[in-house]
Amino acid sequence: MDDEEPTNTTTVTERIEALTTRARREREAFAIDPEAVPAGERAMEYLRNGFGPTVWCYVDARTGSKELLTDAQMSKLDRGTNDWLAVYARCHGTEID
Repeated sequence: MDDEEPTNTTTVTERIEALTTRARREREAFAIDPEAVPAGERAMEYLRNGFGPTVWCYVDARTGSKELLTDAQMSKLDRGTNDWLAVYARCHGTEID
């Protein structure tokens, strides 16, 4: 999993795009294999390095950004959070959609 940190010059749109693209790729690449379910630490890594930054992007945009979120951006953030949570659940052997 990549640990890309947003820079001060990235826009909300760029952050959303990077986070949600990464979430989609992680979800597509992760397959449930009962004998190879990642450890709890890996699940927490998805929360810390994927889900958390995605939620923070939303909070930051709603409270500290001069850019207002569009409906399309909100939809992407929603899909991204769902993708991160799906990968987290898969780490625990559960499939959600």
